[in-house]
Amino acid sequence: MATTTTTPAPLIRRLTIERFRGIKRLEWHPAPGVNVILGGGDVGKTTILDAVALLLSPTNTVPLSDADYWHREVENGFCIEAVMSIPETCGINHQSGNAWPWEWSGKEPKLPQIDAEPLGVANVEPVYRLRVQGLEDFDVAFEIFQPNETVNHFAVAVRRKIGLVRLSGDDRNDRDLRLVQGSALDRLLSDKTLRSRLGHKLNESDVEEELRGEAKEKLFVLTKPSSSKPFPRALAWD
Repeated sequence: MATTTTTPAPLIRRLTIERFRGIKRLEWHPAPGVNVILGGGDVGKTTILDAVALLLSPTNTVPLSDADYWHREVENGFCIEAVMSIPETCGINHQSGNAWPWEWSGKEPKLPQIDAEPLGVANVEPVYRLRVQGLEDFDVAFEIFQPNETVNHFAVAVRRKIGLVRLSGDDRNDRDLRLVQGSALDRLLSDKTLRSRLGHKLNESDVEEELRGEAKEKLFVLTKPSSSKPFPRALAWD
């Protein structure tokens, strides 16, 4: 009998944004699977998506303006960093310079322990610290921050293999971002009827009743403010 194997997808374990557009500093730990960013107009939802898109940009040429810098303070630059779990298929370890993984503690990356279990064994998850910096001359620097405090270039070939897809305005009004793994998902994303079919399917079921435990509690936290405030903020930053 033929068996199929599932290729692990890249996961963002921690996203940190500093001095990018209207966000002075934000730290976010996305959960595996679907994440919802909820908020009113002009509170930073699109800025978060644009930060991820910039970090994983499939090109090295990125047009910037002074509006991309906090309070237009170009001299201070900006920094976007993500701690990511990246599968070998993305070529993270096949660059001209080696990329050494960190260990994920569940909240932050930590230095790998020489005498501990090898990375990728048991509960030791290898992660990488990736960042893009906006420089004073409106240029960008794509970097991999190594455990020994050195910095290597974050190659465009690896960024392309990670597979970030940004849907155009013709496909989605909210300019969605997705990490894509596999041609089957590519075909689904190109199907313009997908959104309507998903909406119809969701209307047939009671989503709240299908949720269990922590998911149900999070839904309550999101919906409670909407009874008194028309535009609740699900994320807070400085």
